[in-house]
Amino acid sequence: MKSSYLILLTLLTAFCLNTNAQNTEYGLVDSLETKILIKLNALQWGYFYSNDGTMAHFRNLENNVKIENNCLVFNFKELGVRSVNLINNSFEIIFDTNGDDAHENHIWVGKVLKISNPYYYTKNGDKDDEEIVSANEQNYELFDLFKKYQKEYIEENDKQLIEKRLKELEEFRILSQNFRELTEKPSITEEQRKFLVQANVRNDEKKYTEALALYEKALKINPFTYPSAYYNMALISAQLKKYKYAIFNMRKYLMLVPEAEDARKGQDKIYEWELNLK
Repeated sequence: MKSSYLILLTLLTAFCLNTNAQNTEYGLVDSLETKILIKLNALQWGYFYSNDGTMAHFRNLENNVKIENNCLVFNFKELGVRSVNLINNSFEIIFDTNGDDAHENHIWVGKVLKISNPYYYTKNGDKDDEEIVSANEQNYELFDLFKKYQKEYIEENDKQLIEKRLKELEEFRILSQNFRELTEKPSITEEQRKFLVQANVRNDEKKYTEALALYEKALKINPFTYPSAYYNMALISAQLKKYKYAIFNMRKYLMLVPEAEDARKGQDKIYEWELNLK
């Protein structure tokens, strides 16, 4: 029994290490990032940044705009370094509706950054209508790059998450089989029991996000000793409309206890949630 238990612990260690591994190669995302930076740094754009809730116009940069950790990074002479997230913020093209600039468009990144047309003036210092049209086109091109970058990043990460979870499920299947074959299985620890009790309380209170986090804490201590946690997490995830995570957890439950009385019900839930993904 001790030999089997040691083998399980060895496999579990490898499983945890693989679970924490991250793939950071994004191909197309990198290409779009390069195109965004070329466009931003090749032209003279106007930047309106929300500083303490007030939009102020800044055009003087200490150096080129960068993208770091999916954020546009500016080093303004007046403000210092500021960053705006390209994944979590929305993008809008908005035309000014009053004043001399009523025919100019601007890109809004969330509510903190407005990017205005590259500057366009005639030799006399007056605005040139043809140049305004050209500058508006530059805005549309930049806007399109921002949207593509956001879309591709989300899709790439979604693909990576699917691949990661499929790999984790295969590893979990092997470990679950080893666990089921143990003649003497480890018991729930007191700390694990605490998290499980607290998770059940939050679930009853319909505080699903907190319940999910507490179940995850319990399973981090030992992912095999309380299979019902996976069943509960699956149902909670579905309540939160996280159907992929619901399916992921229900599959783990069925791997651990394939002969459970509610196994049929659990598999049917997977079929139901798969329908919601289409």
